[in-house]
Amino acid sequence: MFCWFAGDGVCEQRRPAALLRNGMNVQMSAGKEPGQSVEGELERLKVCSPTPGSWDALPAELHNPILVKLVFEELFRLSLVSKYFLSVPQQDSFRRLRAEVCPAEGHFSPLVFFVEKGQWNILGFDSLSGKWRRLPPLRSPIPIPEPELFKDFLVAGHVGLFCMNVGKASESEKLLVTNPLAGEVYPLPDLIHPRHPVALSLHVTKTKKTICDSTFRVIAVGSAAVGSEHRSRKTEVYCSSKGNWEVLEDVPGTYFSVNDYQTGVYCENQNVLLLTGFMVNGSKGILALDVAKGKWRQNWICPYLHVPPDGNPDATIHFAIAQLVKCDDVIYLFTEQEAIGKVTHCIDRLDLEKEGGFTWTRKLVRQRQGNRALLVYPEFTCVPIKENKLCIYNTIERTGVVYEMVEGLIDPSNYESLPKPPPMHDVVRFQSLNPVGYAFEPSFGVSFPELKKSPKPKILGDSNQASPSGSSKVASHDIHLS
Repeated sequence: MFCWFAGDGVCEQRRPAALLRNGMNVQMSAGKEPGQSVEGELERLKVCSPTPGSWDALPAELHNPILVKLVFEELFRLSLVSKYFLSVPQQDSFRRLRAEVCPAEGHFSPLVFFVEKGQWNILGFDSLSGKWRRLPPLRSPIPIPEPELFKDFLVAGHVGLFCMNVGKASESEKLLVTNPLAGEVYPLPDLIHPRHPVALSLHVTKTKKTICDSTFRVIAVGSAAVGSEHRSRKTEVYCSSKGNWEVLEDVPGTYFSVNDYQTGVYCENQNVLLLTGFMVNGSKGILALDVAKGKWRQNWICPYLHVPPDGNPDATIHFAIAQLVKCDDVIYLFTEQEAIGKVTHCIDRLDLEKEGGFTWTRKLVRQRQGNRALLVYPEFTCVPIKENKLCIYNTIERTGVVYEMVEGLIDPSNYESLPKPPPMHDVVRFQSLNPVGYAFEPSFGVSFPELKKSPKPKILGDSNQASPSGSSKVASHDIHLS
């Protein structure tokens, strides 16, 4: 069960171990990740308190060494207790210590977006623990997706941060970056060429010292709106170290060369962003942006891998889905192909070479039953799983088949089944505009430039504001997935 709970309605065995503050007994389950339990940490530090179990009696310098031992779910349960615990995830001293102990809180992939009781929630399969885990709800100023639209937001993610366009189609774009664990939301300035981008890439650059001193970069490409032809090739980049957008070279080719919502993949060793689209020769393939130079590879031709079905060279192949995905720094293209009445899922490996060369290697061919993908949004996506594994994920049934990317052609019958997420009751699921083909690694450590931070939204809703005495007035209710 994944649960955010508060108040006396919680049964005793779900409460955690004894902390005492302002006369309120709170029990908290011992943290197994990233370290020991609260009691074990107290014993290790050999803390003696005049009032056994009294948190206030502990020296302040011991608070963070204890709190960093708790998994993030327990930290947010604890945030329901008082103003002090509510502020812990935003404290720089806590975040830096946490980043040293646990730079990433998990490896979440695939992700499921849903709205429950007026809150935008994210559920992900954590391949490190082998369980589905739930992130804290996203808060204002991030709006709730409108259920009747079913999908509306373009969402990119990397190393603890999400970047999303939450502007409505009838209005101007509204780009923001958020760290869901820290509760920070940073609205980006308006694009120089106002539009709703069709491709959105987020990349966090970690320093050698600590993840807390990282910077991030956002690249916005194209536009898919009718009547925006002159903006459909525009490319802009935002660097957190500079705090402003810069216009890069236009996408090569005709208007709407990039017309599929996507986040693309970034290749670190060549410093290029790869997207799917129409090449300068008019056929479908891979487009490459040299990030350092701010220029596209104008005459680079990298078509999708075409393998004649059933040895029929005259057969026409229709690519219903073409999605780039990266796993363990290896780039793959997942496609859903229709040819001569058959629909197949294929995974091809792309190796970039010097001077613009490349090599395709077919890794998997898997037959798909039924018609080709839905037109509204991709029914199937491909997501990375730790340990050199990719998962073909059904976004409707929330099922997946996991393949290890071994050498040679992979036997399609040799797969593992992805554990299904828990049943979801009284929630509204929605899809992002783009297929979410990346893994999200939550982290308290990733932050924004100190001078450019926006006001931090509260972890709790307005109805759960802390009282002046420091303890919070918490309603007795459960918000859970059972």
